[in-house]
Amino acid sequence: MPGRRLLVPMAVAAFAANAPSAVAQGPAVDRAAAYAALLHTHYQVGSEPGNPEARFERAMARLELHKQGAFSRPGVGGMISGEAYYAGFVRDLEGVFALDSMYQPALDFLPEFLARQGDREQSPILLAALARYARTSLAPPITHLVLGRGYRTAGSYDSAFSAFMRYEDAGGDPGVARLEAARTLAGLGRLEGAAELHLDGAAQPGDPTRLFYRNDLKWVASDEELAPYDSVPAERRADWIRRFFQLRDAEAIRLPGERLREHLRRWDYVHRHFRVPNPGLYSQYVRIYGAPIAPCSRSIPDDINQQTIAFDPSRRHDARESEAVLDHRAVIYMRHGRPSAVLVVDQLGLDTLGALVLQPATGSDSTAVDAQAASDAMYATWVYWFEGRPRVFTFAPSIRTPFHLSRHGGRVLKTTPPGSPDVLMALASLDPVFARAARMSASQANQPWQPAVPPSCSPTYSRLAIQVEQDAVEGAHSDSYSLTFAASLEAVLQAGAVGDPARSTGRLLLVFAVPTSRLTARQADGGKRYDLRLRLTAVSDAGEVVLALDTLRTLVAPVAPFDGQFVTWLMELPMPAGTYDVRAALMTPDAAAGGFREWKGVTFGATASAPGLSDLILARESNGLTWQNGGDRVELNPLDAYEEGGDALVYYEAYNLIPGRRYQTTLTLAASDDEDDDGVTLTFTETTVSTAQHFRRGIGLEQLDDGPHRLTVTLTDLESGVETKRVRALRIIDR
Repeated sequence: MPGRRLLVPMAVAAFAANAPSAVAQGPAVDRAAAYAALLHTHYQVGSEPGNPEARFERAMARLELHKQGAFSRPGVGGMISGEAYYAGFVRDLEGVFALDSMYQPALDFLPEFLARQGDREQSPILLAALARYARTSLAPPITHLVLGRGYRTAGSYDSAFSAFMRYEDAGGDPGVARLEAARTLAGLGRLEGAAELHLDGAAQPGDPTRLFYRNDLKWVASDEELAPYDSVPAERRADWIRRFFQLRDAEAIRLPGERLREHLRRWDYVHRHFRVPNPGLYSQYVRIYGAPIAPCSRSIPDDINQQTIAFDPSRRHDARESEAVLDHRAVIYMRHGRPSAVLVVDQLGLDTLGALVLQPATGSDSTAVDAQAASDAMYATWVYWFEGRPRVFTFAPSIRTPFHLSRHGGRVLKTTPPGSPDVLMALASLDPVFARAARMSASQANQPWQPAVPPSCSPTYSRLAIQVEQDAVEGAHSDSYSLTFAASLEAVLQAGAVGDPARSTGRLLLVFAVPTSRLTARQADGGKRYDLRLRLTAVSDAGEVVLALDTLRTLVAPVAPFDGQFVTWLMELPMPAGTYDVRAALMTPDAAAGGFREWKGVTFGATASAPGLSDLILARESNGLTWQNGGDRVELNPLDAYEEGGDALVYYEAYNLIPGRRYQTTLTLAASDDEDDDGVTLTFTETTVSTAQHFRRGIGLEQLDDGPHRLTVTLTDLESGVETKRVRALRIIDR
């Protein structure tokens, strides 16, 4: 049978090359020739049903047709109705091992071929054959890598971990082995060990290690962030990755190492729960869903489709590269973690897990939230808190191919608002635009007639659609690990840059005020005791973490608390010259209640040619929290508020001055939504006597209404015309 003998080299050569894409690297095989080979080998299988060689050659012909994107025809070449050529290839290989459990050509071919497929699901029969092969001395090291991934996908984490260690011991790439082992430890819940092993693997030399860790970072890192990684020497790779995640920790006010551990936990979770069902049938699954509602439908942004199609690091350039491994939920979960709240809609109606509250909440059981996120309900809405506001993501049923009519639950990200009035109303507490859309949707549902203009074309829906679309785009291109609390402390946090770094006196001044009604007091000598936990981070504009503090503070008040009373205190921390993003989180020791605040662009120091100003420190005349700044005694105002009709007092420092030169100071206090010239303005002109001076100024509030205001202090060198400006927010409250 000479035709059969010629087929094997032709088919195998197209896949056996150790290259990123066998399709691109292998010799071209004409589709007609591959189809002819399928018919010929199918005849051979029928003629010799007990011959594994004929069945293996038919498998390779089917694989070649799959590689070329051909659609199978029922009954032709032994294909089953609705079966893809790749499924036929797997079925043939399973038949090969049923005839010969150690058929060598298949065993030689499979390890390298399946290794390029990453964490795709594999046939248990093929994995069992490779397990038998791995017990022999002929098996290449990569066989253990394939087995480890297969065991992990099946949930056998201990067996997977052992397989990855055998892969390294047999001479496989140690960095790849330890990265895979770290992910496996995460699946076992051993996150500390997983993080250590992850960094240990990153320190290993070799191009495979660099590539695999780059793909791992790609889950959260932008192309701009990854550009320096590509040129980092192997011996510094682990330090680079450690600093990368330390920056993420600082930006989220997390403890050092938390973000990497969470990254590994997320990776394991999405690969267990967010896999695409029947990926061979759902090759179009990766497209973002946007409802084509004329005449006011919105086009789907190209960048978000690019993010979900080309982005997914789980997808490999292999014979199955058209198949998505994970659904869109994985992209959002890997980047932002567990939702704060989940709402799902199925045929039975709305099922809400936990209450949606204005403060970010993790009061619901985390296991239950994850279970709801992995639900197969037809539509799912996830709520997150990051970048200062709530974000809403809605997932719709998967887009099916034209050749398969079944549907799966909410797996594809939508760029349109939730369609259920119940979901819109449940989201009403997050943003009034959801409440208005819910009322409109419910009203239209009760009308026996159809409006001339669809509700989706209304200004309310348009605003909501734009907001939901922006959330989808930002969610797919950013990442977060927000600190969230079940309850708010309603604390007031202040931060300011004081002192002159040129004289080594630059400091970060922090002022806190917490209402006693939000705290649990404990009996202590001398009064009532309050325990609070503070986290503080500062990141330079160059991305360096210069401050990371986590401390437990105990405050003692001499009298029993009463309504309206606050616990207050201050801290000073030395800071070098520069501009920093400062973040602080204040919470109870058990983190059940808390709050956080961010100050961007906190600047210490000034340019050599300009006068310097400290941040503006709010003060008051009454006795209370006192700050000793050199020889100055400053009574602080920790609540950011002044009574209507009273006086607003501000304290600030000026440095880098030239003695004998005249400077003009302008103070302007205006409502936050007004122009500066609509408020109260005071101007002072003075001749300085030293290079640094401290000032205490006051502005009467008789002409201003209550509400949020903006205080601006401008210091101008009248000789050079150079000016420096600082701005501070405050509130005026009714008496």
